[in-house]
Amino acid sequence: MADNLRPLGMSDVIFETLDGNLKRNLGTADEEISAMLFDISKCPDLFTKGYGKENIKNIKEGDVIHIETLTEATELYGIKARTDVKEGENEEDINFMYGIPHYHIRKFFLRRGGEFAEGSLYVMFADCSKNWDAINILQNSTGGLAHQMGIYTEQNLWGNDMDDEGNYSLRIVRELQDKATQLSTEHQPLVFILNANTAALEGLEGEEGKKISLDKIPSCLVKAPQVSIVLGQANTKLVNEMQLANKNHTPVGCMGDMLGALSIANVGWSVAYVKEFNLFDPQMMRVELGFGDIQLDTEGQFTSTNALESIPSRTVNKIIKKGYNMLIKYAGAPNGVHFSSTGTCDGGDYRTIEYNRTVQKARRNMRRVLLPKLNSPILVNRADGTLTATTVTEFRNLLVDNVFGKMFADKELSGYNVYIDAKQRVLETDELVIESTIVPLASIKQIRVKERMSMGAGKE
Repeated sequence: MADNLRPLGMSDVIFETLDGNLKRNLGTADEEISAMLFDISKCPDLFTKGYGKENIKNIKEGDVIHIETLTEATELYGIKARTDVKEGENEEDINFMYGIPHYHIRKFFLRRGGEFAEGSLYVMFADCSKNWDAINILQNSTGGLAHQMGIYTEQNLWGNDMDDEGNYSLRIVRELQDKATQLSTEHQPLVFILNANTAALEGLEGEEGKKISLDKIPSCLVKAPQVSIVLGQANTKLVNEMQLANKNHTPVGCMGDMLGALSIANVGWSVAYVKEFNLFDPQMMRVELGFGDIQLDTEGQFTSTNALESIPSRTVNKIIKKGYNMLIKYAGAPNGVHFSSTGTCDGGDYRTIEYNRTVQKARRNMRRVLLPKLNSPILVNRADGTLTATTVTEFRNLLVDNVFGKMFADKELSGYNVYIDAKQRVLETDELVIESTIVPLASIKQIRVKERMSMGAGKE
């Protein structure tokens, strides 16, 4: 026995994430639970004036509501669709946050199957100007079960202080990753879908601050594997009206679309999967970035919101390579709108949302089956205190049968391995070490066809 035995603290199932240094050539019901956080720091009067004040009996700042249908959001909580503001009326008296919350909630349910589809969505409105503690409150309200959280904020994503390469500086992402890391240590892992203000630069006032150069967009690959940034929005009259009504002219974005798609996707699938996730519909026939030059022209419209058709393909590719997920259309497929990718703000093993969701699902399920084993008696070899073959088999089968085997059968994994070193001495350490390895599903980012002309095709 060891001479210096120290208590390990509270009993728990602890996970240590190891980066396997994967190279780039290498949905189920419990993944449906989602959350939306609306940062109202740029709308300080939302619940003190106009419609928000009148509706405060149904929802107020800091409340967390759980809705299962779009109808519940509207009829129970008063989160209503945008309506036209007539001459002499005030925007704040008629619409709730310009209609943006209803828009994203509606999009969530549309991507789940239609306006009358059902789902599990938690919603919160909070001032996040000082910190992002509202994330903890919202996730705790779900019981730690939200697997993806969409964040709509009018805080600036980019700042005017340039990096060494002359690009804008990146905001918000690292703070959100800190929250994600904290929640992971508390066994509440999730992925953030960030829909921030890309229409203006922090630190630059006036007209120049409203002009965004696509060539100066910074890389967002900053080792933040649980944060994913979405760019782009539907190019429609409704979206244009909401963005114009907002005095900050923050892009409406597409957070609700991605959140809804993720809520029905197999954890190993990319929601950029062209066949399965086509966003094209009467409200999403054309797309734009929603930023560029948001100064108003003589007709009261934005000077430029960068319609997708106006952006050179090399610029689109450059933005995607920097880690952003855009709404795009593929040449030859006029009736299609898709996400370009599902990248996170990371370039390592956890560089996509689906890789994160796969690991997080495995982790949640392992914790669920291992928790009952805490402080349980186990057999060890009487000769040297190592683990018996029966003990090793019991724990390995527990995970294979209840976690990895099921995920493999559901085509959420390409493969897995569970290893338990029989030589470890639990009598000395009071700790059982289990090593698990999973092989996620691969995702085809490009298909390369080599073609040539010939006088003959040759024999088969």
